[in-house]
Amino acid sequence: MVDGEPTVDMMGVDPRRFGPYATRGYLKEKNEEAYSNVFTTHYPDEERGGARPLKTAPCYDRMKALGAVFGSVYGWERPNWFMPSADYELTSEELNQSDPSKVLLNKNHSKPLDDGRIVEKNSFRRSNYFEHVGNECKHVNEKVGLLDMSAFAKCVVKGPGAEAWLEYIFANKMPKAIGRISLVHMLSLNGGVRAEFTVYKTAPQSYYLVSAGAFEAHDHDYLFKLAPKDGSVNIQRVTTQTGVLVVAGPKSRDVLEKLTDTDLSNESFKWLTGKKINVGYATAEALRVNFVGELGWELHHPIEMQNYIFDQVMEAGAEFDIKPFGIRAMDSMRLEKSYRLIPREMSIEYSAF
Repeated sequence: MVDGEPTVDMMGVDPRRFGPYATRGYLKEKNEEAYSNVFTTHYPDEERGGARPLKTAPCYDRMKALGAVFGSVYGWERPNWFMPSADYELTSEELNQSDPSKVLLNKNHSKPLDDGRIVEKNSFRRSNYFEHVGNECKHVNEKVGLLDMSAFAKCVVKGPGAEAWLEYIFANKMPKAIGRISLVHMLSLNGGVRAEFTVYKTAPQSYYLVSAGAFEAHDHDYLFKLAPKDGSVNIQRVTTQTGVLVVAGPKSRDVLEKLTDTDLSNESFKWLTGKKINVGYATAEALRVNFVGELGWELHHPIEMQNYIFDQVMEAGAEFDIKPFGIRAMDSMRLEKSYRLIPREMSIEYSAF
């Protein structure tokens, strides 16, 4: 009230961490779940199963069939990591419980799979998935992997005043040429980082903005509040219309070259640029940028084409031993690359510098 905004990061209690998906029924189930876990041990990276699955990308079933262990962010199901085999299961000895089906005060496992198997153990040390996430990182570093990032928050900003307005609200310059990409930050009054956006210029006075899926309501709320009232800027949310598949790793170019007519060489397709390409019969905006730190492209596509693109990429990538990987591997690799993340390394309490 004194300074006009909080001086400490309040994201953990910000109501905008939820969206329209949080209906009364959803809240009821999550409240009951929270109450039943009041006196249990709360572990890092714990994923609870109440009111799930709710929002799923088209490739959800394909990822599930490949062994995905899902987490939830802003209602979306995202693969956290992948089981090493179809019959993978933790034993009661591995869980240190005589009867893991009982609800114990020290319950240390996530929600069982549909068939009752327990595949993830919570821990303050290295959990059972540590080794498998490490294998995913190694595979992407050496070969090629596929990641579903459809939960990204996405919107289109256009209009005669779009460029000037975006220059005003963001730190960093907007891309000048069509097809160029900029990484920009929305700052607080004291210079802390409120939000981070990838901005892709698609046409004169037209920009495609991508930010963290977990903070869609938060980020878009600020955009709409800061938008000029004279109609010179139009903001359209496109999160649920656009899917995102990330192909990353040293063999990613080899995979995509089998599917597109576009020249993907370094000379023709530079870092921080994007182009509309064909992927088999489908089309996608291919952005040469990712949060992994390896050679790769984000394929932003009409969500109704996702399964076709997924199948094409997996089929073309079989020659190069392509495998899916999850958010936890991505998080490890982005740390290795020193890519900062909101609200961890960046928040209103810390600047980007």
